[in-house]
Parts: sequence; structure tokens; C-alpha cells
Amino acid sequence: MHVAHIPDGRVTVTYQGIRPIEKGETKAYALVLGTINPRKNIPFLEALWPEVERRCPGVQLLIAGKPRLTFSDARRDDLVAHAAMLLLPSLHEGFGRTALEAMSAGVPVIASNRGAIPEVVGEAGLLLEPDDREGWIQAIVDGFEGHLDGSAGRARSKRFSWQKTADIMLAKLAKV
Repeated sequence: MHVAHIPDGRVTVTYQGIRPIEKGETKAYALVLGTINPRKNIPFLEALWPEVERRCPGVQLLIAGKPRLTFSDARRDDLVAHAAMLLLPSLHEGFGRTALEAMSAGVPVIASNRGAIPEVVGEAGLLLEPDDREGWIQAIVDGFEGHLDGSAGRARSKRFSWQKTADIMLAKLAKV
């Protein structure tokens, strides 16, 4: 950690864990889930959505969140479980938990290639520049047409469990 002047050998990386979500019957909506703030780049999606609707009539963009997320875990899980895809066009993201939750349910993820998102999503989702209008439109259309497969997300999400996080932390503490 060059900023804190800590030798690399003393730093251990751990990730958040998640509780997997069971996939439900897919509905015709793309989900944006999380707190609403400018770094989430939601106006970008709203601006391109009319073109998505033109190419895929009857689909919806569902934005679920407030400045502070306040609905229940069960409601969140339900929204994820039935989504055709999860969209995460963030300009910066500290972890990308919503992508990981969607991946655990086998929901295809289309996300920006910024912040920690590529480290979380890896090859299990589609990563795009957060301002690539045509790329996002085509990816979303592909998702609604059934050309995106979320199965790789299920496998990748298993790498992010609270048990693994605890094991890493306990092993590190045992060395101290």
C-alpha cells in the first residue's frame, strides 16, 4: 500500500461475502439496484432507454433505490431474482455488491469497467465503458433477446462468501 507506506507483504485482501439469491421466473425488466447518486451514472441509462424500447418493445428499466436504500432484503432479492439482467453503469464503484448478488442468481450482468467492478465481475459478465452508448444499447438488447448467459456468474459468485472472508481473516490473525 504505497499511500499508507505499508509493505505489500503485510497487506491481506479480503472481499465481502454474499448470501446467494435463488433465480425466479425472468421478467422483462433490466434492474438498476442501489443507492441513487451521480457516480451510478443512471441518467446515462435513462437517455439511451428509448432506443432500447424501440428495439425491444415492452421491456422496462427498473431503478430501485433511494438516496439511502431502505427496502427489505426479501424485496431486494425478489427484484434481483426476476430481473432479465442487472445494469451497473457506474463511473466508480467501491465493490459492486449488486453485480455479485445478481451473478449469484444467474442473472446476466452488464457493468462498467471502472473501479472494483472488473475485479468482482471478471469474465462472468459484460464490461463496457460507462459512456459507450451504442455498446450499452446493443448489450441490453442482446440481454432481452436471450443472448447473454448468467451461468458463469453463479460459479464466480461462489468465490465471495463470508466463510472465505472469515477464514482469510482468522489465518492472518493466527500469524500475528
